Amino acid sequence: MTHQGGPLEKTLRRPALVRVAGVAAVLVGALGLFEGVTNLLVQFYGPYHPLYGFYDLAYFVAEPARSFMIPLALLGVWAVVCEGGSTFRVAALSGLAVALLTCIVPPAYILREWLHYGDQILWLGLLDGGIRTMFLLWFWGPPVAAILAGAAASSARRGLGRARFVLLPAGVISLPLISLSLFQWYLGSSSRPGAQGLWSQVVLAAPSIFAALCWIFFGTALYGALPRSKRRLQEERERTEQANLHRARRLYEEAFALKDLSVLDELLDPEVSDEVHHLKGRRNFERSILDLHASFPDLRLSIKEQRARDDTVETRLLLSGTDRGGVLWYPPTGRKASFEASFQDRFREGLLVEHSGRVDMESLRQQLGLPEA
Repeated sequence: MTHQGGPLEKTLRRPALVRVAGVAAVLVGALGLFEGVTNLLVQFYGPYHPLYGFYDLAYFVAEPARSFMIPLALLGVWAVVCEGGSTFRVAALSGLAVALLTCIVPPAYILREWLHYGDQILWLGLLDGGIRTMFLLWFWGPPVAAILAGAAASSARRGLGRARFVLLPAGVISLPLISLSLFQWYLGSSSRPGAQGLWSQVVLAAPSIFAALCWIFFGTALYGALPRSKRRLQEERERTEQANLHRARRLYEEAFALKDLSVLDELLDPEVSDEVHHLKGRRNFERSILDLHASFPDLRLSIKEQRARDDTVETRLLLSGTDRGGVLWYPPTGRKASFEASFQDRFREGLLVEHSGRVDMESLRQQLGLPEA
């Protein structure tokens, strides 16, 4: 199995982008956590406490900054889900587009209205459907973007691990409808006095705090996705290479050396290509082994060297035997000979698909006393 040039390798060539996106995702979570906790502190201490100054900081600084960080974080999601199918790539790009729309359009529209109407924008906002639409986009855009990107992230099996599942619920629980429904449920189920006080704010803030923690967890996983992907990819490559080495060894020690053709059922692709003899198919491959044993009935074979690289195994052999059946078109000589051969065997999904290489025919002819071809 070869990995060179695959989607994951293209991702591994963008380490800076993915790491920056991981930091952005952590900042999204940190800003959301700051906003949610600040709201709770303000409700607990009241509007006259010095901490109340952080209330405006949370809503007028942290929220816009978080909106601008989300597209950068989702750009990293798109980078690591390139290994998924087209549906996941479309979902990742759709989430990125929604996030960009959210962080650019509403601020630009509201700024334009403010420059035109000044302070009147406060009451115009109650009447102007455009401004209301912009605020709705501001509230609904980030959760929708996170849902789309979270669905795509679930396909990133290598680099994100279990963290690939956290972005989707983080987006769902961030939907304004969730907080409002939870708040209405709390009010309906609470008969205690002061039900609309601090605890009601805790209920309102709980989803956003949980979502913020998910963003932080996801961001740390995104930041470390590439080292984990490289490690997993290397482990997969090593397992594949070791398995192919074992298959190639069986091919030569059992099929070629012992003439055990039954092993070919496990090792050969039905359309295997034998580049040594310019033949194709399992039956022709089997015939070439039988021809070798017909020429050297007492064939001995030993593997001198073997190495694997990706999906190909290179094997250097030493063969020896007595020429009883003739080599090439020459009659049998009855002489003993030892000669080397080097082969390259390419495997795909555990089956041999291509066999190529060369035999040291010059040394073999000299030992058998045969003229040059």
